[in-house]
Amino acid sequence: MKSYFSLDLRRLSRSGRPGVRRDIRILEATDDQSPQAIRAAEKLVAACRENVRFLNRHLNPYRAWLDLPALIDNALYLAFTVTVKKTAPFHPNELRRALKRAGIETSREFSFDRIKVADNDGGDATFCLPCHRYLTIRDMEYIIDTFESFFDKIRQSRPKTASNGK
Repeated sequence: MKSYFSLDLRRLSRSGRPGVRRDIRILEATDDQSPQAIRAAEKLVAACRENVRFLNRHLNPYRAWLDLPALIDNALYLAFTVTVKKTAPFHPNELRRALKRAGIETSREFSFDRIKVADNDGGDATFCLPCHRYLTIRDMEYIIDTFESFFDKIRQSRPKTASNGK
């Protein structure tokens, strides 16, 4: 009987700059890998995917302002990439500062995909949130609560431009 898969993580560049490409693939496991290691890898992939599913579901009402990653089966998510659209009634740095004040890390270095650099904001429109398997449901809810609090303040301070958010 064939084993399920293993993880092959290759970093193609030593630079932490945006735009660095890292190849992350899920491969079929070899016969010499232990069943425990395979189950651990399966749990890691499933937990990260559930966190991405949770963030997508709860941030979906804000798609007028945010581009969110697609949920893909058999993908290993190491970060949740968010892009603030140019049409958003706030600057991406405002959102990042609010998240940072709440203790939520937003980094470009989480990304294992190429980050598109927007022309008008020096590339700050795209950032990554953690979605690793060690985040609890309370951690995920805290992230969502922080986003919602920020968006509520935007709606209150800029009611005409912020009416299309949720």
